[in-house]
Amino acid sequence: MDVDAFLADAAKSGGAERANAQTFLNGLADVLGVARPDFTTGDPRADTYVFERPLDFRDGRQSKGFIDLYKRGAFVLETKQGADAKRAEGGQKLRQGHGKRGTRAWEQTMEAARNQAEGYARNLEAAEPPPPFVVVCDVGFCFDLYSDFSGSGRLYKPFPDAGSNRIPLDALRQPETRAMLAAVFEDPLSLDPARRQARVTVDLAGRLATLATSLDGAVDAHGAPMDAEAVAGFLSRTLFSMFAEDAGLIPEGAFTRLLEGYTDDLEHLPHALGLFFRAMDEGGYVGEVRESVRRFNGLLFKDTRTPRLNADQRAALLDAAHADWSEVEPSIFGTLLERALDPAERHALGAHFTPRAYVERLVGPTILEPLREEWDGVRAAASRLVDQAEAASGATRTRRRNEARAVLAGFLTRLATVRVLDPACGSGNFLYVTLSGLKALEDEARSVSSRLVGESVGEGFGVTPRQMRGIELNARAASIADLVLWIGYLQWHRRRYGTAQPLPEPVLEGYGQVEHRDAVLADDGTPAPWPEADFIVGNPPFIGNKRMRAALGDTYTEALRQAYPDVPESADLVMYWWDRAAEAVRLGHVERFGLVTTNSITQAFNRQVVEKHLKSGTAPLALAFAVPDHPWVDSADGAAVRVAITVGALSDAFDPSAGRLSVVVAEQEDGNGVSEVETEEYVGRLNADLTVGVDVAQTMPLKANAGLSNRGVTLVGSGLVVTPNEAEALGLGRVAGLELHVRPYFNGRDLTQSPRNVFVIDLLGLTADEARQRFPEVYEHLLRTVKPERDVNRRKVRRENWWLLGESQPRHRQAVSALRRYIATSMTARHRLFLFLSANALPDQGLVAIALDDALHLGVLSSAVHVEWALAAGGTLEDRPRYNNSRTFDPFPFPHPTATQAEAVRQLGEAIDAHRKARQDETGVGLTDLYNAVEALRAGRALTPKEERSAADGLAHTLLDLHRQLDRAVLDAYGWSDLDAEAPTFRAAVLDRLVALNAERRAEEDAGTVRYLRPEFQNPGASGQAGLDLRTVAPVETAPEVVTRPWPEALAARTVAVRQAVAAGAQTPEAVAARFAGARLGAVAEVLDALAELGLVHVADGVFTA
Repeated sequence: MDVDAFLADAAKSGGAERANAQTFLNGLADVLGVARPDFTTGDPRADTYVFERPLDFRDGRQSKGFIDLYKRGAFVLETKQGADAKRAEGGQKLRQGHGKRGTRAWEQTMEAARNQAEGYARNLEAAEPPPPFVVVCDVGFCFDLYSDFSGSGRLYKPFPDAGSNRIPLDALRQPETRAMLAAVFEDPLSLDPARRQARVTVDLAGRLATLATSLDGAVDAHGAPMDAEAVAGFLSRTLFSMFAEDAGLIPEGAFTRLLEGYTDDLEHLPHALGLFFRAMDEGGYVGEVRESVRRFNGLLFKDTRTPRLNADQRAALLDAAHADWSEVEPSIFGTLLERALDPAERHALGAHFTPRAYVERLVGPTILEPLREEWDGVRAAASRLVDQAEAASGATRTRRRNEARAVLAGFLTRLATVRVLDPACGSGNFLYVTLSGLKALEDEARSVSSRLVGESVGEGFGVTPRQMRGIELNARAASIADLVLWIGYLQWHRRRYGTAQPLPEPVLEGYGQVEHRDAVLADDGTPAPWPEADFIVGNPPFIGNKRMRAALGDTYTEALRQAYPDVPESADLVMYWWDRAAEAVRLGHVERFGLVTTNSITQAFNRQVVEKHLKSGTAPLALAFAVPDHPWVDSADGAAVRVAITVGALSDAFDPSAGRLSVVVAEQEDGNGVSEVETEEYVGRLNADLTVGVDVAQTMPLKANAGLSNRGVTLVGSGLVVTPNEAEALGLGRVAGLELHVRPYFNGRDLTQSPRNVFVIDLLGLTADEARQRFPEVYEHLLRTVKPERDVNRRKVRRENWWLLGESQPRHRQAVSALRRYIATSMTARHRLFLFLSANALPDQGLVAIALDDALHLGVLSSAVHVEWALAAGGTLEDRPRYNNSRTFDPFPFPHPTATQAEAVRQLGEAIDAHRKARQDETGVGLTDLYNAVEALRAGRALTPKEERSAADGLAHTLLDLHRQLDRAVLDAYGWSDLDAEAPTFRAAVLDRLVALNAERRAEEDAGTVRYLRPEFQNPGASGQAGLDLRTVAPVETAPEVVTRPWPEALAARTVAVRQAVAAGAQTPEAVAARFAGARLGAVAEVLDALAELGLVHVADGVFTA
């Protein structure tokens, strides 16, 4: 489509968003040369690029939202349409739409649309990762672009920056604008500057390493040897000089011309370079290039020693100078530079590096997300004050505007004074990513503030590298970290101001913000001091407790353990940092900390450190965010490792029930040896073992469940299992009574994949002579195939009873003797499945057999209620959940439903069991494959070809629908219909209630009332117990106890607190108010309404969700 024709058509549209949006966006696709959106199918998996894409808000009421235009992996786009103020002023009658363009009301509408779109991105199905872009489109006028390349969906910021993220429609006439917007549609990750710069940075670091290698053993201009540190200092100075000329900080080409000028005078080149470096330090005229340079100062240029260079080395240096150093990516450059300059680490230069997205995964929830929440609160408070000013006059009007300006300036001051400490900073990548995020937030806050009050706010100060503090044991890494921070800051200044606003001299300052020393142990053997900070973030060294003596030495290890007596000696080294950071938060010295640790943090001795702070009676810690297992790249050698991420905050300042557990559910290598991860997020109180919700380990077994769950039999002899043909040959079907001793046999694979349809020889109750006399062919078979194996068994009872099963499990046999069927589940499996087996079938030792034949119980066990309980209470084998019947089944409190509720669950349990078996019989589909497809459908992600086949064979849509019905029926049976089994808060909420219900049932049982599941078996002959009407027992209050916090005084702080409460599951004004001491219901409702108006929370029928 012709651009001018499109713009002419768009200009005619009035303020009717819904009438014009789709036509406009189809025309835009044509102009950009990209495909138009597809027709909507109603299936979220298939609707990857559609208008009006539906999604469910997880509020327990299945309320829906609709994304105006969605493209998977690319963007969420929201449309609005304002009115052209000039045409309105000209007397034309047209719709006002969402306010006159350029007015504050219109700006508020655009901002609310952004917040709404970000909320949609966070509420997408688990299999739909938050897209890298959020776009707000004023139809016929402009596009506002916001990006988050971290994959979290919580760090959207103006793209490319706050000064240029609004794209006026007329800009479509420019080919570069069309190309950029087309990339948003077709290849959004190509617009990630960090990815683009990473490729450049790897190449430049490689050049530097080659030059560094050639300088091993170099001497300076006076012939004195230069060690590796001196050479590294020289290369750092040359690197910064190249960066400075490419970034416009010194005259164009000045350093390059210097190198070129000494092509034939290598003897005097070191002297010339030394003079140039001295001029960079002090400022002044450089005669060799006939240019003046500004004063940079800084620690970098204090040492001007320069090695003698041969022709090849000068040529290599000149070749490096011809490259563009202005676009290096600081978040990885420090790591690569450290490897390049260290002779011992150059072998790792080609190894992988920690990608910026990984670093943002920690920096986000630790620092940037809470500050962005503060900013949202400040913006809401300032907006309200401006509204009040416009509604008033005179002194009141002036006072309200001044108050708004003060609130905004206060936040900018807050940003400019925030102090961040990385107590193991390496080459500074965490500090740089933090600095970059703070500058982006500052730019956005300045831009919005000026639009709100009509004038600049907070000029004359801003975020600088001096706010970033670090501690690093490696001297070279510490100096590189300083360099990285300044390069990053100067890049920002160049992008923001170009040459219009030169930096004051000295350009660099020797702040010494990265201290070269030990972070945990001082020279006198006491804990090392840490600089004052508001936030702590970092990636301490990965040294397990068993390697500490070998890596650190006996003397240091003993001193460290003596200095930290509260840290168990069996804890890993990283836990000393964790303990220090947690203590700093609890003492009120630090607001939050976030650390990368080994994923063994959940193991017993490491977990003790976490538990000490979470369970402290004084100022306990809360975990605000955690990832229990995540791929990582060791910065030292590029090795792939597994880590955990934890973020801690004071529980008085952060609602513990709003903690977020991010679980990696899929990983895919990106071609560069780094894994792109897909995560699912759960909300609730995070435990020391990095699970969510109440700690189920505190529950106790119930008498109501006693004696019903047992493990299956143990064979000890492969000849005990026979095929149907072998069983027939041994006499099954023709020898009387053999059907009692050759029985169907099931193991875990039979349940989770396709049944083998095999039998087991079970001669329990027969002596060897009786077996030989009654079943001679069976006896001969066992004598030949089983006895040789048993003869060498170390256990006497197995050698002597060679014809019997190794473990016959009499308790299981007794429990199922009066039943026609029982429930079985595999102890270890990817999906927690429960099936009915015939009572005649024997379970293998890898199965848990539950002696219940009522489909009511099968339905409850198969529901999300029990599955979440099983995941929390059971262990794991490798990456597969494990069902431990003593920890999982025995304490589980079943519901006590009405007859109607029980029948609903019973019918659905039967339906699910029958559906699966029928599909297996007809198509042979394995249940693991079938449930892989079911879970993909539930998550809304596209099915793989294998999953498509399994879904078709198993009628997976029907099975998923049955499970969803079952979940609702079981929740109703518990009286918990307010819960939504697919909400991110479900796991924590249902575990809270189950643990509380377990405690109530234990109290009932101690008082003499037991709700036996099979009273005729578990308590035979007890008068009245089986028929006791237990519904007369007082109802159990299962809601978890909510700890109240003080109600904040300032409006901005109230918005942050209320958003946390909503995220924690408080969905009404009453529920939110109950979480705060001194909160008036009207004040809470006012904040909730303001948040909803700004698009920061979703509301439907009076129910609020995050």
